[in-house]
Amino acid sequence: MRIAMLTVLVLLLTATLTRAADEHPSPVSSESHAVANEPTYTHPQLPPHPASWAGVVVIVILGMFLAAATIGPIVRAHMPEEVPDTDSHDEHGHGQHDAAHGHGHVHH
Repeated sequence: MRIAMLTVLVLLLTATLTRAADEHPSPVSSESHAVANEPTYTHPQLPPHPASWAGVVVIVILGMFLAAATIGPIVRAHMPEEVPDTDSHDEHGHGQHDAAHGHGHVHH
């Protein structure tokens, strides 16, 4: 356990010393550094595009959700009741009193 703790401590100390050695103050000011990074050739520029349609689309989408939340329960309330499941014997057109109806089993 002590070896593991010592190993972790050495790794953290090494990482800290390495990072401290990399952080050296730059004599170059930020303005000259920014100018030096700009390319000497021209880049294509995108035309300005007002994104005013995004707000309109969000309002339309919210309106559609509000309409669905309002209309949905109303439509569900006016729907007819679901038909109950039928017995498999009723689907064949035979009554429950038929003794043998071609399925291989007999009702008692």
